[in-house]
Order: sequence, then C-alpha cells, then structure tokens
Amino acid sequence: DVFLGTGVSVDYQKGWMVDSIGLKKEIIRNMVHAMTKGISGVFKNLVTDSLQRVNFMRDFLDQIRFFGDKSGYFFVDDLNYFSVIFPTQKSMEGQSLYDYVDPKGNYPVRSMVDIIRKDGRGFVEYYFTNPTNNQTEKKMVYVERIENTDYFIGSGIYF
Repeated sequence: DVFLGTGVSVDYQKGWMVDSIGLKKEIIRNMVHAMTKGISGVFKNLVTDSLQRVNFMRDFLDQIRFFGDKSGYFFVDDLNYFSVIFPTQKSMEGQSLYDYVDPKGNYPVRSMVDIIRKDGRGFVEYYFTNPTNNQTEKKMVYVERIENTDYFIGSGIYF
C-alpha cells in the first residue's frame, strides 16, 4: 500500500537525451537524494525487518531505468562493501566488492564507502561496463547513505 517515486522535469530535452555532464550530475544527485529520503521513510514507518528491506529495495529498484539510452539505474551497497542491489549485474548481489578493481586500478566501492563514512554523500569516478553497449567506459556515480542504516544508494552517468 505504498507508492514511492522520484522524477525530474526535462520537457525541453526530448526523450531524456541530456548532453551536458553538469546537468546529468545534477539529475543523478537529485534522484539519489530523493530515493534515499523516500526509502528511509519507508524503512522508518513500514519495513523494519532487514530481509524485508532488501526485498523491498530489490523489487522497487530492479526495473527503474532512465536517460534516453536507459543507462541510468540505481544500485545499493552497504558499509561492509557488499553489493545489495545491482540491477545490471545480478551475479554481484550479495558479493563482497571490497577487492573489486576497475580496469584502471581504482577500487570504486572502497572509495564510495570512504565518502559515505566521511560525508554521507558524494561523487566517485571509475571505469565500468555500460549496460547499453557492453563497453568499459568512464563512469561517475553519486552515492548517499540511507538514514539510520548501513546501506547507501548510488546512480551514475557514463562518459
């Protein structure tokens, strides 16, 4: 009996084909922030069991895609470096990403956890496979902690 959503008005950008990197960064920052606030409220008032929380997030976030090329999606990790929700790489869910290293030698999940522990939110750059073309590309993600949990939500843009 709960509805949770987020959105951005981009009427002047037909089909979500947004060209400006700054605009895309602002879109993902706002969408992640709205999603963390909404999910935090659901957890506080309706879903308190840990397994039910994971199932709720998985059911809710798995199908969300945005931008004209559908490259936008949400993922959830925890402060112990585990992937909780990963819609485009289901095999990574439940796996420790502490030792995950991108093709350029970056440890993106370690960087995300560092930012979450220090500031509660922020941007991280690394290289990852774009789900729309299966090519490794530079990616920038924005991550933000879900209040009163060890989870954080992220979303990103590919360059």
